[in-house]
Amino acid sequence: MSEQEAFEVKYSTAALTIAENKAWRWSARPAQCTLGAALIASRRPLTSLGAMTAEDALLFGEIVALAERVTRTILAPDKFNCLALMMIDSHLHFHFIPRYAGSRTAYGLIFADGGWPGFPDLTAKQGEASQLSGMLAALRAGAGNE
Repeated sequence: MSEQEAFEVKYSTAALTIAENKAWRWSARPAQCTLGAALIASRRPLTSLGAMTAEDALLFGEIVALAERVTRTILAPDKFNCLALMMIDSHLHFHFIPRYAGSRTAYGLIFADGGWPGFPDLTAKQGEASQLSGMLAALRAGAGNE
């Protein structure tokens, strides 16, 4: 199995896709470290930032702008972090983390941003994506993918 296929299976990206373009897929993280935590992953088998083409970079900017606009409208975070760590999963991806100065109640769950205002706690698990079908539906609708 390729790095990309393993990543897609591990994070259920097909089932949790919010939106995508030719180069990138925006999908909810299976475990939410903050409300609306997501992944933006290359749709090509890349393992480094330097392997991106100019078109990949342009389309990355477009999908991040969409993710920020839709997430801001629906979930009202205070800030966003977009992190390329790739220490465990080497497939090219970014952790798209909405950040909140205080706790939020949404979709029947209470979410706290334990790392605020510092580095986000990516190990926090405050709800499984399966519990957040309402959030997924709202984000998909906001992105034009009902």
